[in-house]
Amino acid sequence: MTPRRTFALAAAVAVALAAVAGAAAKEGVQATLELPTALQGAPGETIAVGWTLGGVDGGERYPFNAEGIFVRLLDASGGEPVTAFAEQGPIGHYVAEATLPAGGLGGVEIGLLGTVERNGASEPSEVLFPIVNDPFQEGAAEAGAPGVTPSPPAGGSAVPVWAIALGAAGGVLCLLAVARFAARASASSQASAGSSSK
Repeated sequence: MTPRRTFALAAAVAVALAAVAGAAAKEGVQATLELPTALQGAPGETIAVGWTLGGVDGGERYPFNAEGIFVRLLDASGGEPVTAFAEQGPIGHYVAEATLPAGGLGGVEIGLLGTVERNGASEPSEVLFPIVNDPFQEGAAEAGAPGVTPSPPAGGSAVPVWAIALGAAGGVLCLLAVARFAARASASSQASAGSSSK
């Protein structure tokens, strides 16, 4: 691939990453449960959980759409949580069917599953969204006790949205720098070869 094509490819990737970073950088993406009272039932029972995702950009609210959105039901006794991936409905709306944990329902998390590059290998990474009408947080506050604080997933953490945007922007800059260096090196080599032929 010629340096010019390399630089063009880098620029195209930069535009794509910048678009992703811009979307991720939008302020305050939050989840809102459509029917919080649906989060109940006997252990082992399957329930349907619906919610919306949205944020604020320039003072205006907008719906948030993405693949890899999930809901996680936490076990009240500290056992294994249950995670179910959502199906997208109307823009910004999601629904998932999940089985209530064996130890009873102790909390709910809504997040986005993606990947990060670590030591040359892709690893799963999660972003958890705050739930504005979380019945477990509200119940704890009314009882005068601390709210349920979801534990970070094994091997990852609840990464702030701005951190995703910053990482994407850094990758764009590195890619462009490498492509530009390669173009300059090639041009210098061609100039030297031309001088030698004379």
